[in-house]
Amino acid sequence: MNHSNATMASSSFDRTSGQVSVGGYTNQPYNNFRVQTQGGAIVQGQLAKIRVAEILFPYATPTVISAINASTPGIRNAANSTLLLSMSSVTLSVGGTVRTDSALGGVLLINLPTGFYTGTEMAAAIQTALNTRMAAQGVPAGTFTVAYDAGSGSIVWQNTSAWNGADGTANYFLEFTVTTGGANVPNFSQPNLLWNLGLRDMIATYPPRGATANPLPNSNGGVTLVPSGYPNTAGASVPPLPVFPAGYSYGAVNGSTYTGAYTQYIDICSPTLCQAQNVRDGNTNQFSIHRDLICRLYIANEVSLFQTDPTGTRPFTIHRQFKNAKVMKWTVDRSIDAIDIQLYDQFGNPLPTLPGYIDSVTNTNGYRGDAVYQGQGADFALTFLVDENTVELVPASENIGYRY
Repeated sequence: MNHSNATMASSSFDRTSGQVSVGGYTNQPYNNFRVQTQGGAIVQGQLAKIRVAEILFPYATPTVISAINASTPGIRNAANSTLLLSMSSVTLSVGGTVRTDSALGGVLLINLPTGFYTGTEMAAAIQTALNTRMAAQGVPAGTFTVAYDAGSGSIVWQNTSAWNGADGTANYFLEFTVTTGGANVPNFSQPNLLWNLGLRDMIATYPPRGATANPLPNSNGGVTLVPSGYPNTAGASVPPLPVFPAGYSYGAVNGSTYTGAYTQYIDICSPTLCQAQNVRDGNTNQFSIHRDLICRLYIANEVSLFQTDPTGTRPFTIHRQFKNAKVMKWTVDRSIDAIDIQLYDQFGNPLPTLPGYIDSVTNTNGYRGDAVYQGQGADFALTFLVDENTVELVPASENIGYRY
């Protein structure tokens, strides 16, 4: 580097200022704020470039953000807390000529509470809900199991039963139910508990085919866990046995690698600091593209170490010094008099500002929604390096118009 620079330091702590009195202070959201200093510019001088040098970011966004808290002011319904499963049974009688179905309690809605989940904790939470339904419907314990496999780093679902076509013997099925109509249809580019569980690729490859495609109770034609040895032929019963096309029936499902993190990264944007750029930022996000990116902060350690529990399944602090920081163009006819910061998750949405009530803390009275005040995430800090211009005179063509 053949020119000097200055440090420009900022923190989300500065978004709130003034005295505690009515109308005597300013307060802005943790994920979208703009800071100006009183009495002068933040950095004064002939400035050519700005770049992020260092960041300290306490990450505290839970794996699951429950929709239960959607009514609380400031809480965005992340819609990644619910899971639908359909448990059913098929029983043959009269020498295998008559088929009788049972819905076994209807569609099972699992609503996980807000919190951080390791793979083991996530599997255990779902297993508990399944055990409750199986016990209520007289299904033998252990028929359906959900467990975290540390070897593959994924969550494994199994149907441990075996097909038995003898008269009066119940055979059990479990379908991954995906809504295909109404307001709650999953979007592959938005948060969903199925994606957390590593089932996004499976559902994209084998999407639900509709209720008439698989005549089991409450079926939507999705991937189904079937007993081992299931013949997968119509047989002689009336109605005939369900026939699953290739890819839609398994004895076990091994999901994709479980990460446990709500988001893979946080995009930190600043329209103010990026306004002088002629070349805008781009990305492949299918939902929302942000053109004012100053850095993409990955939810990971900088060292490649084996971890039993993936990063993001517990709160932790990211400290990063950028080796190849983005350089933001500036022009020397203007000082830096404001900094704005916006935080976005991997889905292109504002990073959830409030985590929701985390049920690992004893909640004696079962408070939800407006009865619980929700604090915001711990403040983060950024350090910028501002490079001086080496040529004091500036051509008129560089005197661009600023928006802020």
